[in-house]
Amino acid sequence: MPTVATDARRTISLAEAKAKLSALVDAAEAGEIITITRHGHPVARLMPIRESRRSPREAIEAWETYREAHPIDIPTDFSPYDRSTLGHPEQ
Repeated sequence: MPTVATDARRTISLAEAKAKLSALVDAAEAGEIITITRHGHPVARLMPIRESRRSPREAIEAWETYREAHPIDIPTDFSPYDRSTLGHPEQ
């Protein structure tokens, strides 16, 4: 998978990251944020420690990346429980 650069952000495959780890750490230290993918799916992010506070946009992007990697499977017949029946056997 080729490297994609966007506003000091880069996406790189795990295989390429293994081969270039030292250079990637240098880039992160310089302020770049690098997303590492496995089989095309984001699995990790390398970023400078000093950027521990995220902007709201970055927090939303991180959440969306996480949700894409960890989908929730909700059955189509799902319906919320009625609080009055919680803890009671079905009648």
